[in-house]
Amino acid sequence: MHWSSFGFKGEYAEGAVQYKTTFFASNILSCLNSVQKLLPEKAAAIPDFAKLRRRAAQFLLAQKSEQWSFNYWSSGAKERETMPYPDDLDDTFVVLAALYGYNASSTDGSVLAKVTKILTAAEVIPGGPYRTWLVDRNAKAAWRDIDLAVNSNVAYFLSLLGISLPNISRLVDERIREGSVRSPYYPGAIQVIYFISRFYKGNERQALADMLLVARVEGSARQNLLESAMAISALINLDRAEEISENDIAIMIERITKEGWQPYPFCIDPSRDGKTCYAGSRALTAAFCAEALAKYAHFKYQSNRLAAQIAAASGRVLLAESASDAILENIKLLARERIEKKFDDGDSQSDLRRLVFEQIESIKDEEIVLVPYHTYEALGKSHTVHANLLDELALANLYGWIACTIYDDLLDGEGESILLPVANFFLRELTFSYCALDRQIPGIRDEYIKTMNIVDGANVDEQLRGGTFESSIEHLADRSIGHALPALAVLSVAGYAPDSGEARHMLSFFRNYLIARQLHDDAHDWKEDLLRGQMNSAGGRLVRIFEEQHGVKVAPGELSGHIPEFQKLFWRQAILGIIADIKSFLNRAKDDLVKIDIFKNSVPFLQMVNRLESAADRTVRERATAIAFLGTFHFQK
Repeated sequence: MHWSSFGFKGEYAEGAVQYKTTFFASNILSCLNSVQKLLPEKAAAIPDFAKLRRRAAQFLLAQKSEQWSFNYWSSGAKERETMPYPDDLDDTFVVLAALYGYNASSTDGSVLAKVTKILTAAEVIPGGPYRTWLVDRNAKAAWRDIDLAVNSNVAYFLSLLGISLPNISRLVDERIREGSVRSPYYPGAIQVIYFISRFYKGNERQALADMLLVARVEGSARQNLLESAMAISALINLDRAEEISENDIAIMIERITKEGWQPYPFCIDPSRDGKTCYAGSRALTAAFCAEALAKYAHFKYQSNRLAAQIAAASGRVLLAESASDAILENIKLLARERIEKKFDDGDSQSDLRRLVFEQIESIKDEEIVLVPYHTYEALGKSHTVHANLLDELALANLYGWIACTIYDDLLDGEGESILLPVANFFLRELTFSYCALDRQIPGIRDEYIKTMNIVDGANVDEQLRGGTFESSIEHLADRSIGHALPALAVLSVAGYAPDSGEARHMLSFFRNYLIARQLHDDAHDWKEDLLRGQMNSAGGRLVRIFEEQHGVKVAPGELSGHIPEFQKLFWRQAILGIIADIKSFLNRAKDDLVKIDIFKNSVPFLQMVNRLESAADRTVRERATAIAFLGTFHFQK
């Protein structure tokens, strides 16, 4: 497969020279990966789109060195002899990110081990920043430069693996404050800001976006189509999509129609005859424009999706991929219809209404609404439970899940305060639901009150502990035990009161299942929680192991400073204990199901258990990859 770029002299493609390079192929593939991720249905409808991505990935894989480094020039290009470059981090990590976006398994543990060696050889200090060129440490100073764009591309790939590099973020912070967001390898600031925007979450994020907006305004008359596309994508990456107007997009589309795909300057090439030359490609311009339009379309879809989805919800139920999808869509439709009637036409309620509908639409996990239907199915339909009652219980669970999720996020210090009234709204609806259901299911209101007391008590305990993890993991289910209420309600309708043996085993099933689920979630969130000063069950386990091994107590304010050591302890020691606990509680949950002799079909609940068990098994398999990567790479907080 052949990819081409064109040399520019000055601003124009006069006397252009064609050659082969890996750099354009990798950037094109990254853009196409974005289109695939954001608009999969549209991508599937584009002729040869999948084939193009596959061929790009195959081409790039054929360019790697034995050490998994990459060169700007393609293998076989005559420029490897006439204008030789060493392999470099820019090409290497842009290629790695593109391949990872295409197929994450292409960068397995053995590849990451080699990537680790590349980084170690190029690091200035552990954790970066890194030198651009893969040359001997005694090479001339020109080959040992530290470049902002190059380090940003390194950080972007590592961010895809869930690894952050504070040293590089600090480098970005400094350059933004200095107003020197430039690179000698790129013709302007927009390219560098684009690369930074893909990974950067630092304190100067909004200042970076402001810098880009100024560049857009000041350079609007001479900004080419490629730069416009990269600027739009960068603004969306930096959460400033509202700064992009529909007129901006209309102008871009009009320019595409008039100009076609032109090879605008993207990066700087070796000079010729003492003149600065630039490289560009028609295919590259097209790819960046496609990414920008996909990002904007996705943003607009997210912003305007509520009205369209309400209108189309009935049709989506019919088109759902499975019965579970159909049930979720049906309950979301029911929620929208009910809630729409609770709002008048006044402007004072419009924002609340919008946020409420956004929360409903954000629910993707079918399990949230499936509990009453699973319970009815488990009974073998030998008991009469009206379908409308199952819908009401599913609707109540939807309300409760949304309210509790928002409250949990706020209590953990990671939520948005504007959503507090939204949580109050859904809590009211949840309470109204169980008060109304009490007429059909006598006693369920009292059971609801008892359950909410458990949830509120768990939240009080969490706050009193100040974010430290001290309680038994047996209580991990308390904050989400409301998930079991619909099951207890269905059993009650079938004649088995909340204090019956059958109901107690049902509640025990949910407690054990929810503990296992929380352990699984904590194993994925421990680092983010510790950085916020919170200590979940996995973080608490890590701190205890660390303290036992080092014979010291770690103060809450010192937790973030030990993240690299915790990362190693997690994969080498803690994860095995966490997985063992998850499987232990899942086995208890299976035992509970066996004890519910009235169940004729426990498969729906067993499938919930099996999905979580499979996720735990995947984590064990990931452990080998993580340990291979940990061998020499310095994990950062």
